Amino acid sequence: MKRGLLFLSALCCTLLGFSQGIHFEQGTWKEVLAKAKLSNKPIFLNVYTAWSSTCKAMNEEVFPQELVGTFMNARFISYQVDAAIGEGIEMAEKFNTENLPYMFLTSDGDLFARFGGWMEAETFLIKTKYAMEDLNDPRPMSVWEKEYPTKRNDPVFLMNFMLKRLKLTLPISVLMDDYLKLMPKEGLTSDFVVKFYQYYGFKLNLNSLAFRNLQTNKTKLIAKNIPVDGMISSSMMYAVLQAAKTKDEKLLNAAIAIYDQLPDSEKKFISKDDLYVKYFRKSGESENFIKEFLNKRP
Repeated sequence: MKRGLLFLSALCCTLLGFSQGIHFEQGTWKEVLAKAKLSNKPIFLNVYTAWSSTCKAMNEEVFPQELVGTFMNARFISYQVDAAIGEGIEMAEKFNTENLPYMFLTSDGDLFARFGGWMEAETFLIKTKYAMEDLNDPRPMSVWEKEYPTKRNDPVFLMNFMLKRLKLTLPISVLMDDYLKLMPKEGLTSDFVVKFYQYYGFKLNLNSLAFRNLQTNKTKLIAKNIPVDGMISSSMMYAVLQAAKTKDEKLLNAAIAIYDQLPDSEKKFISKDDLYVKYFRKSGESENFIKEFLNKRP
């Protein structure tokens, strides 16, 4: 009788363990790939960072939910690695995980969808379903990517490619530059272009055609409720942070030049000195900056 009760108790614990939250595999990435191939399941890969509040919130509030676990465990082999430790360093670099740490791969390890950010469990599952749809699509992302080099001068193809990537929360900035090159003057402020700015207008590459278009067609885009000055300011700030990561003072100077052109309504939020401080602090050269900065002061 006691043995029966013990067996039943163990069975219940096992079932509960499988029903609560995402089951993340232990072991190496190589072992995870082997298991995925054996089970013929795609992989959900989460490359997180210990310092990220978003990663922490997802790990504590979303991934442990039974609703999420029930859905994910039946369909994926799931795996987590810390981007700052061991093989996580290499994987973070390989998959370029910044801001898009939730990745979906085939059982062979080929990336087919990704997204990022904090979200409710229901939203996470909706986005995951979109990813699964692409895996089963007769024209998955891999097909579009193979066609891109020969069809980059086809505006209809580019638009549809971008729409597909937007659905999967994938970047489209390079594609948008290709698209804008093909547009007549009136097409540079079309509804589709406006939609692009609504999604990506706050992190534009300063050298991109999309950024120059934002400046050139400022009046028309403002008339379509695009906060152009705010987007230019935000992209400038983004450039400062990117410059700090690679210690690219040329990019920093380009960002400062953009700052000088901003209206006072935007400059009141941050000073030019603050931009330099952010750059040198993020780049780890604070001491050199302080010495240089103080020497230039009267």
